[in-house]
Amino acid sequence: MNENNVTSEAPQTLPAQANPAETIVDALAAWAPEANPPAPNTLTTVRLDSSASMLIPFTTSSVAIKLHFLEVTGFRGYARCLEKDCPLCRLRFSSESRTLLPVYEPLSREIRVLAVSPNLRPGSLIPQLRPILERVAKGDRLLVMITKSSNTEFKVEASPLLDDDDDGRNIIATFANLFDSHQVCLSDAYTTLSAADLAAIPEITAKAKFLRVTLYCSPAKLSLAMLL
Repeated sequence: MNENNVTSEAPQTLPAQANPAETIVDALAAWAPEANPPAPNTLTTVRLDSSASMLIPFTTSSVAIKLHFLEVTGFRGYARCLEKDCPLCRLRFSSESRTLLPVYEPLSREIRVLAVSPNLRPGSLIPQLRPILERVAKGDRLLVMITKSSNTEFKVEASPLLDDDDDGRNIIATFANLFDSHQVCLSDAYTTLSAADLAAIPEITAKAKFLRVTLYCSPAKLSLAMLL
């Protein structure tokens, strides 16, 4: 081909377009925390200790579960009891009952799960939380502070929220919608392990061998709260 016959094309020019209409918004309103509530976090349990935990109860709806305490290689914490055909029950790990109550934690602005034992003795949680939940059921907005004095004794204090206090209403509303539609469960606060993972724990397999219990690697799941 004769290079003299090659012609270069001029760069294509895009037609000018009018600027799209702009929507003017107030930055303070758009950036307000209430306008963009954070997505619900992965649920975690409230860790009660000698420092006061600040919580805002917003419902009396709770979930009753059973747990097994495990202290084995790599794990120390509570495993959720599967009840029917539970391998930990077959391995004779004792179970403990807990009531899971969702609460709002204003410092982190997240929903947490408060695990309550069935202990009814003075100083335990139920005798102190029950009158508080009765007030919540009537519409009271309360800030609750829980301090752990010992393994079985707690100090629970409640005071009314002020009008301008963060009560987490938008975050709570988002959580309530997910909870009511079963898109989130309070037991999600516990990490899950497959039966195969359970069978990989040396102490578990050793105990199973002595008790003549077979750990089947089935689709069944265990839920474990990591405390390490």
